[in-house]
Amino acid sequence: MKKQSGFTLLEMLIAISLMTIMLGLLFSASRTLSGQTQSGIDQVQMNDDIRLVIQFVRRLISQTSPIVMNQGTSHPVLFSGAKHQLGFVSTLPAHAGGNSLYWVELMLKENQLVMNYQPLLSLLKNHKDIQQITLLNGVASLDFSYAELHNNITPKWHSAWRKSQKLPPMISMTLAQKNQAEKYPIVVSLPAQVTRMRDHLSVQRSDS
Repeated sequence: MKKQSGFTLLEMLIAISLMTIMLGLLFSASRTLSGQTQSGIDQVQMNDDIRLVIQFVRRLISQTSPIVMNQGTSHPVLFSGAKHQLGFVSTLPAHAGGNSLYWVELMLKENQLVMNYQPLLSLLKNHKDIQQITLLNGVASLDFSYAELHNNITPKWHSAWRKSQKLPPMISMTLAQKNQAEKYPIVVSLPAQVTRMRDHLSVQRSDS
């Protein structure tokens, strides 16, 4: 009698078990690779967003306009420099307001870098015409500092700007994203003519 060839039931069960294990390992590896790929894509997108926001903020601050308020005997510059908030007069891109002057505020609000802005004339007339946009999400911290030059050479940095009659020659902004150790600092120098009192434009706030 010829011996029948083929697989026994036990061999078939073992083969199916091994194939199941291998498929499970392949599926797990595929999911891990897919997750890592998506994480990498998200990180690249986040870095691009941060880079664009930093470029936008740098341009805004570098175009700070020296506007002096006529308030009796005092003549403060329209500028507000605190540790976590910055207010200044600048121009916005064409799609947001053209070349008109705006009062701009940058601040951290609920883990978002937000920008408030309103036309300068509206501010001077005490009209509430403030608009707000979110520049960046997932921000853990936002810090500003302001340089005071000694002998026009060595900068001394302050967490707040208290010299109301002139603008700081340099402004630093540092932001950090949530769940990231890396911080993103920028330093913006204001043009020399902007920080000279004789070049400032004088305006007066309306009481109405």
